[in-house]
Amino acid sequence: MSALVAALDEFGLVEGLIITDDIEREEEIDDRRIVFMPLWKWLLATPD
Repeated sequence: MSALVAALDEFGLVEGLIITDDIEREEEIDDRRIVFMPLWKWLLATPD
């Protein structure tokens, strides 16, 4: 996850997404929100 936090820093973002098999949760790391989302849910999500 350190690579994701580094990428968020590089691009000036505060939220990252990790696509998983079946894990769904959110974590706060260094004032950044990391969202873990199952693939099926990500595929069915409508764009904002």
